[in-house]
Amino acid sequence: MPLAATRGDALRIKLSGVEVKHHAAVGTIPGVAVLAVSGRNGPGTAQIRSQGDGMDLQWRAPGSPTFGASQRCNADGDYL
Repeated sequence: MPLAATRGDALRIKLSGVEVKHHAAVGTIPGVAVLAVSGRNGPGTAQIRSQGDGMDLQWRAPGSPTFGASQRCNADGDYL
């Protein structure tokens, strides 16, 4: 495995001289792995929650007062 900051993770984005920080997952829902978050979510803390049997997920972007519509997520899938 390559060393950190030697491949794609070494890329940095700057807009008008200000570095755009990438989002990072903090905490977890059992069985759910956040692979990536769009920078269009903006700065701040977003949330993901599960409902029902734990396979219906909802996303709330930073600064949003409400969660989005539920998305049914079956095992072994990637969801956007």
